This record gives sequence, structure tokens and C-alpha cells, in this order.
Amino acid sequence: MIERVKDEDVFKKALRDVFLKTDKNNLFLNETLDISYNEECLIDNAPSSLMFIWDDFIWVNKNEEGTYDAMIWFRINRDCRSKEEFFDEYFWLSSSTEENNLELLKCAITFARTTSIKYISSNIFENEDRKESLKNLYKKLGYKKQQSYYIAKL
Repeated sequence: MIERVKDEDVFKKALRDVFLKTDKNNLFLNETLDISYNEECLIDNAPSSLMFIWDDFIWVNKNEEGTYDAMIWFRINRDCRSKEEFFDEYFWLSSSTEENNLELLKCAITFARTTSIKYISSNIFENEDRKESLKNLYKKLGYKKQQSYYIAKL
């Protein structure tokens, strides 16, 4: 069952559940530099109640066992270069089915369309198992590739 997170305690429980169920190989942000998602860092920087209303929009999937197995998190980004608002994917982690993952994305897109936001952005990590299927999905949804992002160790 998909639900929108509007409470810090639900966010923390859902994040912990999702981390427990996720293959640790899928937590890498950059494999070659050994950078990965950090559960405690995300929890420590959890959105406040007001941020759940104005800036951070999170949907989770609660499975039949009553635990969470997927989370998608979007943030409103007010781009000072263009004066446009973007609905930016910030975090998407899942051990759920493709069907549930698509439902999470659909919820985010449906919500964004009810606002004055004109643009949505999502990302794909190079080491993403579903890289090609996500590229195809984003193309079908009308996304255009905008940039490549590079990272190096100093």
C-alpha cells in the first residue's frame, strides 16, 4: 500500500525498514569511490514537519507484512539560475516489485502536476541495476537527458 509520509517518525521507521530489506550492493552512490547511502545520516537530517508540507515529498510502500520496502523522495528545488521550480528526485530506494516502484513514481508525478511546478527531474546512477529500464521509462514519460554528473576524489 502506497502512502505519503507527512510525519518524522513514519519517515524514520520507513527508512530503517527499507535499508534492512535492501541489498547492500544497491546502496552505493559511487562504487569506484566507495561512497554509499548512509542510513544514520539520512535519519539525522530528516525533514521537519514543515518541510514535509513545503519542500520534501516522500511516498513509501507498506507491504502485506506491515513493513516498508520502498521509498521515493522528491524535493522542490527553486533554481536561482532560471527562477523555475523543479521537482527533483532526491532518493529512491526499494526492494519492492517493479509495479510498486512505478506506483511510487506515479504518485510523485501526479502530486507534482497538482502544483505550479513545471519541471520534474530524476537521476540514474551508473551502477544502477535497472539503468537501461529506467532510461527507457524516463524517455516514455517525456524526460530529456539534461546533464552528466562527474565526481572525483581530491
